[in-house]
Order: sequence, then C-alpha cells, then structure tokens
Amino acid sequence: MSEFQSEAYAKCIIAGEHSVLRGHPALVVPVKIVALKSHWYLNDQPLELDFGGSFGRELSLIFAGALDQACKHLNLRRSDLKGQWKLENGIQVGGGLGASAAICVTIARYFVTTGHIQEKDVYTFSKNLENLFHGESSGVDVAASMSQYPLYFVRNGERKLIEASWMPILCLSYSGHKGITSECVEKVKKLIEQNPLRGEQVDLKMHEAVEKALQSFSLGENLGLPLLREALTLANSCFAEWGLIDSQMATEIQRLKNLGAEVVKPTGSGQGGYLLSLWKSEESIKNQNNLIRLVE
Repeated sequence: MSEFQSEAYAKCIIAGEHSVLRGHPALVVPVKIVALKSHWYLNDQPLELDFGGSFGRELSLIFAGALDQACKHLNLRRSDLKGQWKLENGIQVGGGLGASAAICVTIARYFVTTGHIQEKDVYTFSKNLENLFHGESSGVDVAASMSQYPLYFVRNGERKLIEASWMPILCLSYSGHKGITSECVEKVKKLIEQNPLRGEQVDLKMHEAVEKALQSFSLGENLGLPLLREALTLANSCFAEWGLIDSQMATEIQRLKNLGAEVVKPTGSGQGGYLLSLWKSEESIKNQNNLIRLVE
C-alpha cells in the first residue's frame, strides 16, 4: 500500500478579479492557514471517500461531480479508482477563496500518484477541470492554490513571485452570504457587451490597481501603504461599476471601515463571499476574532 499527502491552499486576490479573464494581470496570495488537506492510501480496494474539516460536508456535495468529470477527461470509470481518500476541508465553498481550484488541484495530484497524469501537467489539468465550476477559468486560483508565495499572474500562465519589502496588515472576513462565480462572470460579460468601451475602461482601471498594488510592496511601508490603499480603493470601484457589491456587502464594508479599516474590497467574484481589508496597525485588529490575517 502506498501513502500520499497533499495540501491545496485557499487564495485571496488582492486585485485583478474578472479583468484577468480578458488577459489583464492579477495579484494573488495563497492563504496557507486555510486549506484542503488530502491523505490517501492506494490499495486494490474500490475508492472510499471520507470528508472532514469545518467545511467537509460542503465539499462532499460537489467533490464527486468534479472527480467524475476528471475521470471522463482521462477515459476512466469511477469504478477504476482504488484506495482510501481522506479529505479535511477548511475552505468555505462559494466564499470566493478558491475552493473549486483547491478541489481540482487535489484531484489532479491524486491522478499523479496513480500514474494517469504527470506532475508537470497538474496546473493545466486543474485549470481545465475548473471550467466545470465556472464555465471559464483564468487559472489564477489554481496557480495560487499550488503556490507557497504571492504571485503576479498573467492569464497565459506566466507567474512571477512577489518579493515584498514590508508586510501590510491585510485581513479576510466573510460578508455574510455566498456568491456564485459563474453568475458574476456572466453579469460582467453582459455589461461589456452592452457597452464595450466602458467595459474596457473598467478593465484598464483594474489593471492599474494591480500595477499600483505590485509597486506598493516594493516601496517600504511609508510610501507603500498609501499606494496600496489607493490600489485597493481603485479595485473596489471596479466591483461597484460592475454591480457586484450588493447591499449586504456594502453594509459589511461600512462596518469594517467604522472599526478602523483603511479600505475594504470584495475578493473573488463579488455579490457575496469574502472581503479583503487593509488596516493601519496591529492594535486596530487586536480584538476582532472574525478576521483572518492574510500573511502572519
């Protein structure tokens, strides 16, 4: 019997959501404290799946469909799969933290161990599989799920590691309800179809937000913090123009600002899911237990 382990991380997009689907860059960070952990034993018995973790039940509802789709890509039957597979899921499904990408990466790694795909093909296989969830995957979530470090991502698959000269206080918190990525992607597409020029302008604004955020990490805190604040404000305005900040999200954004957040924006598709907030000091987040610190 052979034994294997894997961790696929949640992700947080700093800036670049939606526009990345049209060839613009994105800044994305793996959230390693939130992960899908996988432990499997390969043997001669029919595959058994065991789901655990804080979001194990949510995972169980969609994992089988993704696994069946992967089998179809590989011309396999589900009955061909062997072993015991234990999955501990800490990534909320529908929260905008890349649960679908983590699922796809985990499945791809399983098929590496069974010899059906090669390690070098994990990214491409996972990206293609993620189309099952979103209809069209940029690959940015998959790249972050596989990475140990923050990335500057371009849709053609180009990825560069981000080296920061300082560490901003960035936190994630739940807006209170889920978002549906495919619906948000479709909404943005329709807006662009109705007004292509305006759509291009918003994409370019998001592109500018990405470049400003990237630059901010290299400047040191004194210069970097104001520039990062500007970048996140710019990115948030894109979500507003796409109509992806609903009233419940707007209320939560204002609540975080009242608590001292410098700026707050959606991360992921919008219309629900998680929010990204920038804070000026450790003191300001000291007693806020609902915040997930992006990088310790």
